[in-house]
This record gives sequence, structure tokens and C-alpha cells, in this order.
Amino acid sequence: MSFLYPNFLFGLFAIVIPIAVHLFNFHRYKKVYFTNVSVLRDIEIRTRKQNNLYKWLLLLFRCLIVIFVVLMFAQPYLKDEQKALVQEGENVVVVFVDNSFSMQNASDKGIMLDKAKLKAKEIVESYSSADKFCLLTMDLAGKERHFMNREMFLQSLSEVEITPTSKMFSEIYNTAHKLLNQTNNNSKRCFFVSDFQKIFIDENNLKQDSIENIFVPLEVKNQSNVFIDSLWIESKSIMPQSDLELKVSLKNSSEDDVEKLPLKLIVGGEQVAISSVDLLANERKVVNLNFTISRSGVLHSKVAIEDSPVLFDNDFYFTLNVRDKVKVLSLNQSTENAYLKRLFATDEQVSLHNESVANPNYNSFGTYSMIILNGLNEIGGGLSEELKRFVENSGSLMIVPSKDMNLESINAFLSSLSLPIYSSLQNKDMRVNEFDEENYLFKDVFTNVSDKISLPAVSKYFPIESSSSTAKQSVLKYSNGKDFLVISPKSTSDVYMFSVGLEEEFGDFVNNSLFVPLMWNICVLSQIKTDFYYTIGERELVKLPIDKAFDEEDLFVVQSVKDSTDFIPNITKNQSNISLNPYNQIKNAGNYNLVKKGEVFAGFSMNYSSRESLLEFYDDKELSKLLDKYSNTRVFDTRKLTESQFKSSDVGFSFTFLLVLLALLSIVSEVVLLYKLNKLK
Repeated sequence: MSFLYPNFLFGLFAIVIPIAVHLFNFHRYKKVYFTNVSVLRDIEIRTRKQNNLYKWLLLLFRCLIVIFVVLMFAQPYLKDEQKALVQEGENVVVVFVDNSFSMQNASDKGIMLDKAKLKAKEIVESYSSADKFCLLTMDLAGKERHFMNREMFLQSLSEVEITPTSKMFSEIYNTAHKLLNQTNNNSKRCFFVSDFQKIFIDENNLKQDSIENIFVPLEVKNQSNVFIDSLWIESKSIMPQSDLELKVSLKNSSEDDVEKLPLKLIVGGEQVAISSVDLLANERKVVNLNFTISRSGVLHSKVAIEDSPVLFDNDFYFTLNVRDKVKVLSLNQSTENAYLKRLFATDEQVSLHNESVANPNYNSFGTYSMIILNGLNEIGGGLSEELKRFVENSGSLMIVPSKDMNLESINAFLSSLSLPIYSSLQNKDMRVNEFDEENYLFKDVFTNVSDKISLPAVSKYFPIESSSSTAKQSVLKYSNGKDFLVISPKSTSDVYMFSVGLEEEFGDFVNNSLFVPLMWNICVLSQIKTDFYYTIGERELVKLPIDKAFDEEDLFVVQSVKDSTDFIPNITKNQSNISLNPYNQIKNAGNYNLVKKGEVFAGFSMNYSSRESLLEFYDDKELSKLLDKYSNTRVFDTRKLTESQFKSSDVGFSFTFLLVLLALLSIVSEVVLLYKLNKLK
């Protein structure tokens, strides 16, 4: 037998109280003589004997009351080894300590992280020094994934700090179970010490097994917060002197309305827009901020709000990598196209370079935003693979057919990219009579659309055929319903297919009023854009545009714009960009430069996950209800001490109820005896 609270056993010394009362509570009897003395003496002897018996029984019951009450508070029990958190033999324990941003909230013991570390310390100290422990945090770093003794665990625990990294709970849970399943011990348990922020708890993704899970929620109140959860620019062209509209998504995560929230836009170190926003309780709103790109280059930017008391998410960073010109490559079968050359000869926004398909420079493909396949007769295997890689890496294609093209070769290439294909050349007059005036290629081309607008006429064309599974947008159509120009959108780029060549023998398109704006917009809007920002802690590659040539041996360094943070990244070169993996190397939100030999090569921005900004939490009762469907799960009561809950886990059979009954029975017996004693007086 064991006791939950053995210190209460000292209360047994209280048994001296009823004993002392019994010993010193003597009653003196006064003798009264009557004539019939013999009869009265006999009654007196019998009464005294009965009275003394009752008093000794009364002492016994009073002592029993003290004993039963003391034992009731000490809570004796028989131990259930299977139920106990600390079992005989070596225990193997994983303890997760939440160190995400929400753990910066204040508590009665400092910040919530300090309270979590104290709970973790109490947990491991409930085990013996012979047991093994593993400490996991939100970082899930490689150095955490091993077991250690108690002293090493406590040392590692003292070094845990707040991290911007945030993982879904299922990833942490499944990692802990994977580590425990690699051990051969019988006693395995996971402890999760956290504020249990609601946005991170994906309980439906937890894998069930025989390992017991103990959830230790920390008491925390939901907090009001306003934050920026995303931003974007819908324009396809970001160039110097272009007017842009930045869309900012704001979320009010509180039950109160917010009025006149200041919102500032800073681009390239200059404040270019300011606004104030009203938000209803729990409202999400998109705010538009208009500005003009002043110059080319790396423009580090941010949108800032003023909201308290939560400050870590008040700034949202983004970077614009603005190029001077859009670089376009024309791969020609024989000679350069005179109409394209004349169109872009003096253009300030498009730089056209011509190469022969007989001797292309594959290594330079990545420096172009668009490649024009100008009248190619066929596409060989090597060129086909390079073009597919170019499209996969965000490059756009313009396909202009040749009257002598090998349909089998060209269509094989088109099919490999899931594009529409060409059918045989049609030698007959046809006129374009339909166009999609809402298409982005015609934006700002017309002040108004007139029925008398002159549309291209052709004398021959290649019909463009597409299956139901082929994605396409019809831009211009002939009177017979066939397409003159189609756009086939890819993940981050577009492929433009014309049904005619760019020569007068096909028709009057090269001299038509649509030729200049259509070709110019296709080239300008093909500009490769990288993501404006990335999220810390996510395993995504940062893709940056290639503006300048570099050697594979060149050393690149990532440097923070606002502090001294720098590191050497792992660089991968693709055709149209370079990729680096900043995972676990960047801890703070901000703007960063990719530097080579002191020269800024490109820039990018990192932000904290917006999930951290939703400050809503599960308490122990909500958590118990949420996890009720899972076996082998316990939730600690936030109001009880960790030590007492560990002891409670040992209980197989509790004597508490029996002791309460015995104490009540003793009290009733005492009352009955007192009644009988009073009658004897």
C-alpha cells in the first residue's frame, strides 16, 4: 500500500487529543445514603461498570475518527503498474516544450516559455536518474532527436529559447512516436507541454499506437491581435516607372472593432503610401495601396501597422527584384524576323536577342524571360528538353509556325508540354472576327472598343487543335471558330501559339494595328517574377532571378539588411533562377540580400507564419473533449500540481471511499454512545 500524500500521516499524532480528554475528564461521584443501602449499592456498582465500558468505547471511536480522517487525507491506495506514469525498470520519455511565438505571452512565472520549462523540469524529476529522456521543441532540429540522461536533459532545457519556427501538432506528435518506437523499452510516454494554440492542433492527423500521450496545457487567456496575413500584386509587369496596386490582407483576431489603424507602405527605404483602416470584430479585409516603381534593382520593402500588445507581427516584409528590361530571345530557323527587330530596336523595356536554331547557347536560356520559336521547321531532342526545362523554371514561350515545318516533330514537342497541336496548313482566305477584349494582353490598348476595328486577315494558316484536357485561352478567333492566337497557361508562365507566321505571305497581321500592342504586351508581361516573400520555418526553396553571369565556384553569402546576420547558403542553379534553402538558418523576419564578392546579386524577404498571430488556445477541458476519441491519452488539470497528478496516476484501487464510510460510521457510533451515557446520568 502507498499514500498519495504521506505527509498527512503526521496527523495521526492527533490521536493523543481524545486520549488526553479521556484520562483527565474524571467524574467524582457523590455518595448519598438511603435506608435501604444494600439495594442502592448494587445499582451503583452495575451503573459504574456500564459507564466505564461506554467511556472506553467512546475513546476507541474517537481515536478511529482521527485515524480514518487522517488516512482519508493521506489517500492510501494499491498501485497499478500499468497505469502509473513512472513504472518499474527503465522509463523512456519524450518531452515536447512549445517555444513558438505565442509562448512569449505573460504568465505568473514570467513568460509562458519559462512556465513550460518549469513544468518539463517537474516531469523529468518525477522519474529516476536511470531513465532516458528526449527533449523536442518547435525546431525539431536534428540535435534534438536523441535520448539523454536527466542531467543532460535539464541542461538542454535551460537553453531553449523562443523560435519563429512553427509546426503543426501532428508533425511533432508523429516525430515523438517515431523516436519512441525505435527503442526496445516497455515503458514509453510522450509529454506535450504547450499553450495549445488552436490553429496548430490538427487532431485528425494523429496516428494511434500503444504509446501513452500526456498533454500538459498551460493556462493562458485568448488575446486580441491585428495582423497582416498576406499581400500580393496582380500586375504581370513590374518595371521602372510602372504604376502598381499592392493588395494587403488584414485580419482582426479579436471580439472588438478596430478604428483608424495606421497602415504604411515603404518601398526601397522610402514611404510611398499611407492609409488608415477600420476593421470589425473578427473581420478580414483586403486594402489596396497604390505606388509607382521609381527605379530598377533590389527594392526591399515592408508594410507596417501599429498594434499592441502583440508586436512581433506588426511588420510584413517583401522584396521586388526589378529589372531594367525584359530580355527576350528569338530562335530563328534562318534569318531574323524584320518586324520583331524593328518593333524592339529602340524599345526601353524589351531587349531582343536573336540566335540561330542551328547553334543555340543553352546556358544563356535562363537569363531570358521569353523565348520566341520563330518559324522553326523542327525541334530536336536536345532543344526540346532545354525548352521544357525553361518552361518549368518560369520561362514563357511564343510559338510562330513555319510554312515548311515538320508537323510530326513540332507536334511531338507540343504534346510533351500538354499544349494544343497544329494540323495541316490551310491555303484559304480567312479573317479574324472575334477577340477577347477582357484578356490581359489588351489591357490599356483600347480607350473604347468599336465594331469597326480592323482585325487581321490571312491567306493561309495552321489550324490549332486541342483536346478537352488541354488548358487554353482563346484570344483571337477566325470566322470559322478556329483560333488565331491561344494562350496555354503553365504553373508560373504562359505559352503563346500563333496559327500564322510573322511574314506578309501569311496575311496582314504584321501590318495590322493589333500587331505592335499585342507583341509588346506578350513580351513585357512574360517578365519572370519571383515570390515577394517567404515564410520562416517552411521547407520551401527561395528562388531568385538571374540577372548576371556567375561561375559554379563563386561563393555567395546571405546577409540581413537590418542586422549582422549572415550565412553561406546551399545554392542550386536552374535555367531562369537560382535556388537556396534557408531552412533553420534564418530566425528573424526581415529583408535579406544574396551577395557575391560584396555585390548584391538579388534580394528576398522572410516573414513569420501568420498562424502564430491567431492567439486562441484550448484549455484542459476543451482539450480533453477534443482528444476524447483517442485511447492512451491523458490531459493534466491546469489547476493541479504536476507532482500530485503523477502520484494520482499510480492509483489502481483507492481506499478513500471506504475510509469516508468508516469515519462516518465512527462518528455515528460516538453519537449513539454519548446518548446512552447521558441517559445513565
